[in-house]
Amino acid sequence: MKNAPKKPRAKRGTGKKTTAQLLQDIFKQTSHEDLEEFIRKNIKGNRQFRTLFLASFAHLNQNQSKEFYRGQIKPMLKTAAGREG
Repeated sequence: MKNAPKKPRAKRGTGKKTTAQLLQDIFKQTSHEDLEEFIRKNIKGNRQFRTLFLASFAHLNQNQSKEFYRGQIKPMLKTAAGREG
């Protein structure tokens, strides 16, 4: 079998933005309200995102019990174990 010809890679400095630069541009152009709406929408429909969000900002809610944290960590571990096999 012959290998398909390789596509040329974009050279650095060609003006093409990196993913990080694209994200930075979007953050600069997006309002606080739009970001909040996006987060709220995705928290409702995406359990992994909701768990990540709660774990990332758990330090802001001092009234949570150990059971709450166990409930947050357990799904993350299951997800990670699923990726690794």
